[in-house]
Amino acid sequence: QSMCVAVMGSGGVGGYFGWRGFEKGQAAKREVNYQAALQAAQTEFANGQFESALARANEALRYKPGDAQASQVKDNAAVKLADAKAAQEKEEKYQASVKEAFAAIDAKDWAKALAKADEALGLKPDGSEAKGLKQNAQTKFNEAKSAQERQQTYLAMVNAAQAFFDLDVAGAALFLLG
Repeated sequence: QSMCVAVMGSGGVGGYFGWRGFEKGQAAKREVNYQAALQAAQTEFANGQFESALARANEALRYKPGDAQASQVKDNAAVKLADAKAAQEKEEKYQASVKEAFAAIDAKDWAKALAKADEALGLKPDGSEAKGLKQNAQTKFNEAKSAQERQQTYLAMVNAAQAFFDLDVAGAALFLLG
């Protein structure tokens, strides 16, 4: 049997200069990975893919912590994501208000329908669906108000006529109902 033993000292093949070469190679690899991640982040941001742009910017920052370009892409992507989330929440609130306005119209609750249509228009002023709902609810509200006013006038006249009949003033009662 033969045995092979290798001994490396500080002046051997690896040594200080070998380690420096290894470090330079690692630094070059980090730079290549950083550039690839940054380029991907910028491209994805430009294409509106903000979640993946944020992930790529974070990746670039792992290779080069504190880098201004990667930080800027990261910050911009985070703002776009927050804006998109806020817009989605606003749209969901708009749709909920429109749905409630439809339900109020179905229930013939014109005041509530108007309030919900106004709420929807406050969220989305150019919302054509909410505009149509408001116009419909306003028309129905005005019709109901007018009918109520006619009903009140009619009841007032009937009550006045009844009072004249009660006083035995039949001619005046007939004139009022006339």
